[in-house]
Amino acid sequence: MKIEKLYYFLSVAKHLNFTRAAQECPIAPPAISEQIRSREREWGVQLFERGARSIRLTAAGEVFYQHISRFVQNYEQSLREVRTSLQEKSLVIGVNHFNLPRLLSGAVRRLQERFPSIRVEYRNLFGGGWLRRGLYLGRTIQPAGRHCGGSLAVAPGGRPVV
Repeated sequence: MKIEKLYYFLSVAKHLNFTRAAQECPIAPPAISEQIRSREREWGVQLFERGARSIRLTAAGEVFYQHISRFVQNYEQSLREVRTSLQEKSLVIGVNHFNLPRLLSGAVRRLQERFPSIRVEYRNLFGGGWLRRGLYLGRTIQPAGRHCGGSLAVAPGGRPVV
């Protein structure tokens, strides 16, 4: 079942009116009514009592409404959290000389000012262990104009670079 059908139910339950619910969704009133009827047949339970000019939730409809409201709220919160987590980026800088983080601090600060969602992490690479420390493939470079006897590797955090 598609999540939209749950939204149809919630809208009808909120408005207790197929026309207003259909306007909110948007779907034609006969179509939203048929969607509700189809779910009732599928699940073997009547969710609404329909009168000539009125509609109301049955006891089963009330229970279903409480559960589905929480489910949809959790679903929407999960989507927000997933989207937010995708916005955070990380850059892992592996260093094999104690002085490199200090030498790079200005460049890293400017990077974070320009891209505030980027999280920068330094990983100590003394003695190797690049793969173990999450640097799958990087580029070893010397900071421009600096001769400190060390090198660094830069790779996106948590993802292999191809």
